[in-house]
Formats: sequence, structure tokens, C-alpha cells
Amino acid sequence: EKAEALREEFDPHLRSGANKFAEMASHPFTLSLLTDACEAGHGLEQSRAELIGNLVERRIEHELSDWRQPDKLVENREKTKEIGFTFLEWVGFAMQRLGKGTLVLADLQKLFWHVKGEIISCEEMLELAQDARILVVMKEAEKKSYRFFHQLIQEYFAARRLLQHFQRKARLGHYVRVGWRYWQFRPKWIGKDDEWGRPFSPAWAETVQMATTLAGKDTIRFIKEVRRHNLPL
Repeated sequence: EKAEALREEFDPHLRSGANKFAEMASHPFTLSLLTDACEAGHGLEQSRAELIGNLVERRIEHELSDWRQPDKLVENREKTKEIGFTFLEWVGFAMQRLGKGTLVLADLQKLFWHVKGEIISCEEMLELAQDARILVVMKEAEKKSYRFFHQLIQEYFAARRLLQHFQRKARLGHYVRVGWRYWQFRPKWIGKDDEWGRPFSPAWAETVQMATTLAGKDTIRFIKEVRRHNLPL
């Protein structure tokens, strides 16, 4: 019965021709998030950023309930969540900027300095993020390193940080500018019937799109800034 109810909820969206919904439904990770949202009664009119944001919120809240974490974190739940989100924004943005999928502990400790988490240490924050399955610990040679549970979670936190940079008057050109005019990306030799292809998408494309859906009242201004540097994006 539950499966039938979910199918009835999904079918109209899939048949509507909405490319964004079809794209999310074809991806196992976002499909599972859509299913969770539907079961929770939140509906399916959510962006990827909203789905991932809700997932992260639920996972951290779950870890801070029933005293799974140290007392001081549970007793200061809202502050812990605030510090956690800020730290993960720094981590996601740093990974995106460096073009890396992992960071070693020493790098994360340097990033944590920006957060100024009075009630929680970097190690405790990493432990919480691991327990919540937001970060995953890896062993590379002798060094311990960390990555996000899924690339889209990294993009989500990077998007939050990118949006904050924009709201503080930072320029987006460094992150979104690519050669998109036809003479900048067409092949040197091209036959009469050959396709020219499409301009290269910058590494920040997914991050920028997520930031757009999170921009709220700044959405139009954010889109204009992106358009100024990369019209196709």
C-alpha cells in the first residue's frame, strides 16, 4: 500500500515533463530523499538543496536526541547545530575550492579555527558529523582523512558558504567564469555535419545552482551576477 501511494504521488510529477524532477528521480541518492520527503508528508516540490538540507538537519537532530552525544552538546543543542553547520560550510567550500574530495585532520583543524566553537572541539565536531553520517573517515597511508558521505552534501555546504560570500559583496566570477562563446569552445577542425558540442561547465556549476535555490530574496541579484560571467549556466 505504501509503495502504491508513493507511485501515485510520483507519477503526475514524472508525466508533467518537469526536467528537474525527472533528473532527481533518476538519481538513487536524491530519489531516496524524495521518497523520504513524500513519506513525511512534505510533498515533492523541493529542490535538491532543500532535500539535502532537511536530511542533514534530521541526521544532526537525531544524534543530539536521546543523549547519544556528550551532555554539553545535547544541552546546547541549537548552538551545537549552528557550529556544526558553519564548520561543514567551511569544509565543503574548501574542498570545492581546492578540487579535492578529502581533507586531512590538520586541514580540518585549521578550518575549525574560523568557527570559534566555544562549546565543542574540532575532534568532537568530527565525531558528531561521522555519527550523523555526514562525514566519512578514511585512511590514506599514515594520515586520517575525511570526506562527505555524498558529493551532493559537499556541494550543498559549499553552496551555503558561496552564498554568504556573495551576500558580503564578493564577486562570483572566479567560480563560474568559463569560455562559453562559440569561438572559445568549438573544435579546431569541425566537419559540416559535426556537432560543436557545448561549453565546458565549471566545477562550481552544481554548487552555484544549489546556492541559487537557497538565495531567497537575493535570488534575482545572484542570478544576474552569475549571468554576467556565464550566461549558459
